Amino acid sequence: MARYKPPTVPQRTVSDQTLKSIGRRLVWLRMALGHTQADWSRRLRVSNPQLNKWEAGTRLPHIDVLITICEASSVSMDYFFRGIVSARMPLHVQRYLYQHHLADLSFESPPTEASHQ
Repeated sequence: MARYKPPTVPQRTVSDQTLKSIGRRLVWLRMALGHTQADWSRRLRVSNPQLNKWEAGTRLPHIDVLITICEASSVSMDYFFRGIVSARMPLHVQRYLYQHHLADLSFESPPTEASHQ
């Protein structure tokens, strides 16, 4: 009698380009918030080498960590996955991203005092 062998489930993979994009956006957000890598890893309760892997685009953060980052910084998942800067993001973050990464991101509107009310 043959032994039962459960079917294998294909692993979902994320493209290298997606990993790099998310990593860059993590770095940009950290810098916009004014955190060092060491400070941010402490705040997120992850090791500095782990954060470094995420920012380098070699590993994807766990979804729980991304949710924590989004909640703590008022950033949506659209920022990480699609590069969209929302008018609901903190004004200082919008301004930093607009000044330094305008060509790499999509802005719902240019950051102004009126867009942040």
